[in-house]
Amino acid sequence: MSALKPIRTFPFDDLGIIDYAIKIACLALLAYCTAIVIQPLLSLIGWSIILVVLLYPAFRWSVTRLHLNSMIAALLITGVCTLVLLGPATWLGLSLLASLQSLARRLGSGDLTVPPPFEAVKHLPLVGDKAYELWHLASTNLRAALVQIAPQLRPLGSRFLVFASNAGLGMVEFVGAIAITGFLF
Repeated sequence: MSALKPIRTFPFDDLGIIDYAIKIACLALLAYCTAIVIQPLLSLIGWSIILVVLLYPAFRWSVTRLHLNSMIAALLITGVCTLVLLGPATWLGLSLLASLQSLARRLGSGDLTVPPPFEAVKHLPLVGDKAYELWHLASTNLRAALVQIAPQLRPLGSRFLVFASNAGLGMVEFVGAIAITGFLF
């Protein structure tokens, strides 16, 4: 009968430790998946918390001194913050759009002129001769100069578009943070 005894026995026959290990592993997996889902929203949540801490004295003042309902005070502060953010940004965007339209219109009609280069440009170290030639070409034939430098301008244009899209997304994110701030008061 001694041959039927197991060679090694587990000290925990009820498997309680294994059960707890499985529960902890599932909890860790759930925490990891939650972190992945929340990660894009962390900056939004962070800005919302910063704005709540920053604007809470104004909220408290409007509730106690102006005797406003807390919901009305939160709505008022959220609206003012949104106007303060979007007003100048909208003005800047419309001004940039008008300037670009004017530039495109002048470029298309041929009214855009480049003055001739100065002689001092030739004497610049390393880039003087090429800069003078390109500037002289632009002053006589702007389209040919733009065609010549177009390959160098393409990466710059794509970087500008990436910058503009990141700025727009940042603006949308900050407006979202302001909206969430209104709910956190």
